[in-house]
Amino acid sequence: MAEHPHQRNAAGTPGEKLLRLLAGISTEELNDPEKAVRMIERTVRMMAAYIIVAGFTLFFLAIPSFVELDGRLHTKNFAAFFWIGSPFFDCLILLGLSLFLGRAKNLPTALCLVCVTGFETQLYMDYATLSDFVVLIMCLMVLIHALQILGLLVFGRYERPSGLAE
Repeated sequence: MAEHPHQRNAAGTPGEKLLRLLAGISTEELNDPEKAVRMIERTVRMMAAYIIVAGFTLFFLAIPSFVELDGRLHTKNFAAFFWIGSPFFDCLILLGLSLFLGRAKNLPTALCLVCVTGFETQLYMDYATLSDFVVLIMCLMVLIHALQILGLLVFGRYERPSGLAE
């Protein structure tokens, strides 16, 4: 019986096996486009959940900075919470990139998410506040899963479904 070409290529070299193991990708996901799509969608939902939980956590950690001593709302701190460069804004950027990756399922988007998340991880490693620690943990979790999707797109036989608009 002749061996299917995808099955022969899935075995790969020891280096490829090690990379697949580190990325947490099974041979079935590499060879079956339907399983690959389900894996990507599941992983994107997990990344979105991490980011949303981190965003809510950041909001609740920031509530004391929104209230002045006399009980009034400190509007400058409240506006700064949503502004560019704040940890919450970083969460929004990562959420947008993750959801776009779930929609596009392409290599450049996955690579962009890995790079942005790696940069964010490096950025938040140098700070010591509780909110920075929340963002650091979230970035590490998203980075791990983004690398998993990147590995699937690099090593797999994934083809973009024709139903998606270009």
